[in-house]
Amino acid sequence: MLSAVTLCGFSLRGNICYDLIDREDICTLEVPPLKNSEIKKDIETLTIGMDPAGIVAFCDWYTKNHLSFSLTSPCRDISYKGENHRENCIGYAKYLSAMLSYAFEVNGIEGKVIHCRGIFHLGNVNLMKIFSRIPGIGAKYGTDHDYVRIEGAVGGIVDPSIDDILMINPSFHLRRLRR
Repeated sequence: MLSAVTLCGFSLRGNICYDLIDREDICTLEVPPLKNSEIKKDIETLTIGMDPAGIVAFCDWYTKNHLSFSLTSPCRDISYKGENHRENCIGYAKYLSAMLSYAFEVNGIEGKVIHCRGIFHLGNVNLMKIFSRIPGIGAKYGTDHDYVRIEGAVGGIVDPSIDDILMINPSFHLRRLRR
């Protein structure tokens, strides 16, 4: 019985993360320009002809394949390319927002990419208050969270660090954003 519940929860993790948990923006941060010529070339050649939802899924996949999550890693410059650069949610959101902004620009897609910092709610429960009480890490790292909001061509939120931690497949965004 427990394994069936676990399997069901695991298979619905994307829906739980995006449909049941609300995000409240505290502030927005500047989307940095994408400077790395190799990443630009990848975007220019690999996203041609994609619709906006496809570009979001591609950029989410690319981000997860070049970063690995670490709660305590400092956020660095996003100009690197390679695998396993350790980043926290700030670095993930910065990397994804820069990629999406550039990909929309080169593909002539009207859309606004916003790097957001906010808090999670499940109903009227502030989940960040719960996270902040985790001994050893909560007070320092559990007060807010960074993610990406997209307006225009597709509307929605993409949370690349949570996608990576929960192993949410980028194809989930294709289905969700094409509704």
